[in-house]
Amino acid sequence: MEKTPEQEMREESLIFLLSSRHKQLCMPYMQYTNIHKAMTKTATISIRVDTDTKDKAEAICSSLGMPLSGAVNVFLHSLVRNNGFPFELRLETPNPETVSAMKEARKIAKDSTAKTYTDADALFADLL
Repeated sequence: MEKTPEQEMREESLIFLLSSRHKQLCMPYMQYTNIHKAMTKTATISIRVDTDTKDKAEAICSSLGMPLSGAVNVFLHSLVRNNGFPFELRLETPNPETVSAMKEARKIAKDSTAKTYTDADALFADLL
């Protein structure tokens, strides 16, 4: 019997699921599952998130073989284990050249004598 494209895709997905990379990605979830089985009490968390983000996250989790709640639990366990976020949170700081350009742009914007343009073609014509 010949396989349908859907069956072939499922088979390829299974091969991916068994790959070592997938095992590495799912290790925190597997550890969570073992920890979760040993737990006697659980708590419910309710969060608000836009529908599009939730749907995309569920699709990713599903392809990894775990429910969205499992991914949230992996994140929470990692947060506790690291005593902070399991990834870097930072504000981008512009380099000195960018800061200088931003200051110049603000100065020009406030200057009532600065030349202005009504369209990009006029600007580029003046630049060339």
